[in-house]
Amino acid sequence: MVVIAVGAAVTAAVSDDHAWIIAAAILAGLTFTAYVVVEVIGPIIRRWRLKHPCHVYFNIPAPEEGVVDYVRQDTDGHHVKELTLPPNADVEIEIIYRPKLAFREIKFAFGCPLGSEGKPFAYEAFERFTIKGKSHWKPGEDEGHKTNRHKFYQWHRDEMRNTGSFFLLGFKLRTIQTGIWPMKVFFVTDEIEGSADLVIRVENKPTTSSKCFIREHRECYVYPSIRLPPH
Repeated sequence: MVVIAVGAAVTAAVSDDHAWIIAAAILAGLTFTAYVVVEVIGPIIRRWRLKHPCHVYFNIPAPEEGVVDYVRQDTDGHHVKELTLPPNADVEIEIIYRPKLAFREIKFAFGCPLGSEGKPFAYEAFERFTIKGKSHWKPGEDEGHKTNRHKFYQWHRDEMRNTGSFFLLGFKLRTIQTGIWPMKVFFVTDEIEGSADLVIRVENKPTTSSKCFIREHRECYVYPSIRLPPH
């Protein structure tokens, strides 16, 4: 009986040790997996998301927030991916963006990547909601604002961007020739450079409408104005 008892005790001890070994192996595996996810896979996913870090649109304000003469405004504000504008005109446009993830925005750039001389370009920046303090900036006159050889407007900002908030920037834009002009928005972060695509259509008699991307508006379209403001 004593031998049986001793044997049972030894067997139980071995079983306990085996269980602890298995538990330790599982814990080590989980720890290693968590490390790989946090230190390797997480940064890869973040860099991939930072390539397109924001939802970006042209903002069409509601009439009480501002009057624009290149669209037919109604009672609501709208977010569109395309604007239809007349040629040889100066217009005030707004770009609105909502980050998909938090990041530090070092520089914002906006322009047309094509090499044509007739492409639209921004030549001044503004913030519509500023009441006191500086609200308009020009490249060559104000620090942090410049235009490069490709006519991209570059705005040095160096500010954190959080998810859930909308950020609004205004530009004075000049159109020249008719055409469908792809526009790029670049977000230079302290990690990598991200981008977004927009389109400006320049038509002699603007007629092409633009779909609104505000979810609650459903099948909503914004129509260009019959007014043609010359520059």
